[in-house]
Amino acid sequence: MSSLYIGVLMNIEAPTGEALEKEFFGFSRDEVTRKIKRTVSRKQISFQDRVVETHKVQHILGWNPKNPSTKAAKALFERVRSNMGSQRDSVYMCCAIGTRLDFDHGTDLFFLCGDAVVTVDLTISPHGKPNAKAHVVITLDDLKNNRHYQLGDRIAQQLLKAA
Repeated sequence: MSSLYIGVLMNIEAPTGEALEKEFFGFSRDEVTRKIKRTVSRKQISFQDRVVETHKVQHILGWNPKNPSTKAAKALFERVRSNMGSQRDSVYMCCAIGTRLDFDHGTDLFFLCGDAVVTVDLTISPHGKPNAKAHVVITLDDLKNNRHYQLGDRIAQQLLKAA
């Protein structure tokens, strides 16, 4: 358990889902879409191929999947890593906003460890999303009230189970 991030309340004000994404990632969906427009496939490909494709464009987005740049993203990433034991250095947290994973699979970010993938959707809705496509939904309230730490534990458990 990473005590460094325990008790750090997120001071995030996000009236819209796009504002939440911008707070979490440091950039917006529109900025991403413009950057990767020509680098992602428009044809129908498998979910796993979309994950690989999205992982490959992280540098174009300006996102470091091993060192997230915002306070909220870094806190979640470190919480997941702290639960991964000997696999902690093999964990990646990839941004998916503005990609086909976002539009087709309701995924704003995903965690990758070897072949294991856990998808995450961010939402401002305090009740989550009843028909979410992602494995885990993180609400604005979760971030503000430190409940994202429990979700980080759950993400790590799912990664370990799938590995």
